[in-house]
Amino acid sequence: RGNGGGTIINISSTAGDSPVSGLSVYGMTKAAVNQLTRVCALELGRSGIRVNAIAPGWIDTPINEASYSAETGEPDPAMRDRMLADMAALSPLGLTGLACDIAMGVLYLASDASRFVTGQVLRISGGV
Repeated sequence: RGNGGGTIINISSTAGDSPVSGLSVYGMTKAAVNQLTRVCALELGRSGIRVNAIAPGWIDTPINEASYSAETGEPDPAMRDRMLADMAALSPLGLTGLACDIAMGVLYLASDASRFVTGQVLRISGGV
C-alpha cells in the first residue's frame, strides 16, 4: 500500500440499476456513478483508498413535500400518510427510509468496520 489512504463515498440511487418511468436521465447518471465507483476502487486501491457508493431507495425527507402538498402548496398530512404507507408497502420490511438510515451506511463505509470493502454499491432501500 502507498502512503495515502482514506475512503471516498459516492451517493448514487437505486434508480441506477432499477428502471423508473420518467427518470431515464437520472437513472443513467446514477448508473454512471456506480461504474465510476468500481473503476475508482480499482485505480485507487493500491494507494489505500477505498471507494464505495450508497444507493438510497425512497427516503422520507423534505424534498418529497411537493408530492404530498395541497393545491395551496401547504403539506397535506393525509396525503403524506398515504404516501408513506404506499412507499412502506413496497418494502419487504414494511418501512420507509429515514435520513439516519443513510447516515448509518455512510458511517459504516467511512469506518474501519469496512476496511475490506471497496468497489461496492450499498443499497439502503428496505429491500425494494
